[in-house]
Amino acid sequence: MLSFTNSERITSCVTACEFPMHSDITVLTDYSKVTYNSILYLYDCGKRNIALFGINPSSPHDLARLNAYKRAVCDLGLEYSDDNVFFTTGNISECVGSFNERARGFDAVVERMIFTPSSQRWGKADGY
Repeated sequence: MLSFTNSERITSCVTACEFPMHSDITVLTDYSKVTYNSILYLYDCGKRNIALFGINPSSPHDLARLNAYKRAVCDLGLEYSDDNVFFTTGNISECVGSFNERARGFDAVVERMIFTPSSQRWGKADGY
């Protein structure tokens, strides 16, 4: 297993690398570790109200992200709330709209392996 970590403790662990036919490369990451470490990093940056965005409850990878999010929040002594998790079941516009209604209440968002201060990203749902 390869692990890449920058100075801010964000780690992407490559758990598998395949070379299927047609010269494509498939890289899988440790979703739990990346999500958990992202929450720790954001906490170290002073963020305390962190949303988790775009979780598909039918996706095993997204459920791993959700469990890592819950674990990190609890380990840091923050209060976990289902209200801070924004689910999608195939209609990302509804998920974005739901988030936008409450966006000002968050100081950071973790979304499918990408984290960003919420003030820098969230605007209109169209074009997402």
